[in-house]
Amino acid sequence: MRKKMTNQERAKIFAPFDALKGFKEALKEEEIIRVSKVTLSEDQEEMINNILKKLEKGMMIEVVYYETKEENYLKLVGIFTRIDEINKTIFVVKKRILIANIIDIKIVSVSLDF
Repeated sequence: MRKKMTNQERAKIFAPFDALKGFKEALKEEEIIRVSKVTLSEDQEEMINNILKKLEKGMMIEVVYYETKEENYLKLVGIFTRIDEINKTIFVVKKRILIANIIDIKIVSVSLDF
């Protein structure tokens, strides 16, 4: 007489099997649409610079920027921590973003007292 399988043992039989290791990842990579970086107008650059001047540590901001590695635009919402004027970057929590790659920036809420 056979021993009755537990639900866990039975579930293992039906667990997904990845016969082609890395195939799913390769398909996801193909789904990514790569785009070129756009050139901002002087008005857009001025608007971004004006907002950058208003930023204070602890403000919640939303930034849309070009991510060079991914060749795509990303949106990040987070707490502004600082501007590095020497390297021309801003930090949203620990994420470093080149100011030249920003195409849109908004202040979502005021300081959260750090």
